[in-house]
Amino acid sequence: MIIESRNVPKRSDKPIISTFYNRYNNCVVVFYCRYNVCTYYHKSQSGVNVMKFAMYTYFGGLVRDFGFEEALKKAKAIGFSGVEIIDFTISLDKTSDSPIKTAKKYREMAEREGMPIVCYSVGVSLYKAPEVTEALKLHAEVAAALGSPFLHHTLCLGSAGGAGYEDVLADVLPRAIEVADYAKKLGITCIYEDQGMYFNGVEGYGKFFNAIKQRCDDVGICCDFGNILFADCGAPEFIDAFHNDIKHVHFKDYLILKEKDDREGRWHTTKQGDYLLGMPTGQGSVDFKKGFELLKRAGYDGFVSAEQELDFPEPFITDTKQAMVYLNGLFE
Repeated sequence: MIIESRNVPKRSDKPIISTFYNRYNNCVVVFYCRYNVCTYYHKSQSGVNVMKFAMYTYFGGLVRDFGFEEALKKAKAIGFSGVEIIDFTISLDKTSDSPIKTAKKYREMAEREGMPIVCYSVGVSLYKAPEVTEALKLHAEVAAALGSPFLHHTLCLGSAGGAGYEDVLADVLPRAIEVADYAKKLGITCIYEDQGMYFNGVEGYGKFFNAIKQRCDDVGICCDFGNILFADCGAPEFIDAFHNDIKHVHFKDYLILKEKDDREGRWHTTKQGDYLLGMPTGQGSVDFKKGFELLKRAGYDGFVSAEQELDFPEPFITDTKQAMVYLNGLFE
């Protein structure tokens, strides 16, 4: 229940911030309005955001088109308070001869803009690829130079030539351990998302994560609300099983269908043969309500990165602004 408001104009060409106190969940709601576009942030009494949103999908495209500093400004204007960087973004800087130099420059820009780099993500497959281990060590150095607390990397993309789960696990696990141990020395935590057909779902992911956690004391989980559907599982089940180790979150929504229809969009197939269609947040089959209730109960206070499979700039930007309000509301 909102019981206080102050000075919220209908239009402004400068940022206007107004606050409301919500006595039922002991928080302050911050109303941010600029250029007649408004977003909401929930803050605790100590001033810490209950939910913090980072731009992930399309941020690299903004860097490519406008440069890193301007991309940060555009992400902030959408309503984000941080960014998650994918590895190719580093190579977009043509003025530097070193990824470490580029990363340090990006970090300085992000700090000036007040937009922290909350995660550095790399898409790789470790299966039967010893050379990737060394490449990921360099990525860990880049993550450290960026000031990111996390190196998020995938484990096995595709079908691995039809190899069995245990064979893939036996090959991937020692490589992941080597990277995680190296990253720890740099002050970086390696995190892994529920992704693909092998390390996904409560059982498939759990075998990997429980094994690496026994050998490495500084690893964590990136919980992807959409990816879990590929394993014919749900986000609440995944969060319930691993809530103590979730360090970062990705959100996107899919609609589960038994048959593919003529709707335009990005179609995928689950492990059991159902179809997934990318949807605006809250309009698909992902159970955000229960999932975020579980995260709240677990005391999650990290960033939530936007990874919707929607076209940019629209409907991605509109969906993102609506999703921020919608997902924040699930914490009330």
